[in-house]
Amino acid sequence: MIQNVGVAQGAARHGDIKEMQKNQPKTAPSREGGESKVEKIRAMIEKGEYQVDLRAVAEKMAEQLRPGE
Repeated sequence: MIQNVGVAQGAARHGDIKEMQKNQPKTAPSREGGESKVEKIRAMIEKGEYQVDLRAVAEKMAEQLRPGE
């Protein structure tokens, strides 16, 4: 995971990710019509195009570490 820091440094901001998620369909694509989400992500990783949203990861980690909130 640390090896992917270079890719993560160019990651989109949290607001950009939220905007992209709004534009995605709420249902999972069928396997017959094209690639599954997993296959798309796998292809992006192989091409070096997958970007980790470090802010979202950090926020989620902080959320989970806060006691009783």
